[in-house]
Amino acid sequence: ECLPELVAVFRSDEGEWVRLMIVMAIAQARLPAAILFLAEVARGRHPRFAAYAEQGLLAIGTSEARAVLWRAMHAEQAAEADREVCPHENGLPG
Repeated sequence: ECLPELVAVFRSDEGEWVRLMIVMAIAQARLPAAILFLAEVARGRHPRFAAYAEQGLLAIGTSEARAVLWRAMHAEQAAEADREVCPHENGLPG
């Protein structure tokens, strides 16, 4: 019931400890409703947050959670492969 509030605090609070506790709590709750949030965190650049988000997705264990986790874990590899295929693409015209 408090998932939306926890997600809002995670997104608005700059305290790393608070944000970590929120991700840990959501991951341990194993709520299918948290799949998209945990995927967002797993794709993030913060390794500690991402590790707990990945654990949460594994714990949820649904096919959706596993698919999202797979995509999150391979997002950087996919982006790197895209850059190799299109090395001239740098976001600038011409």
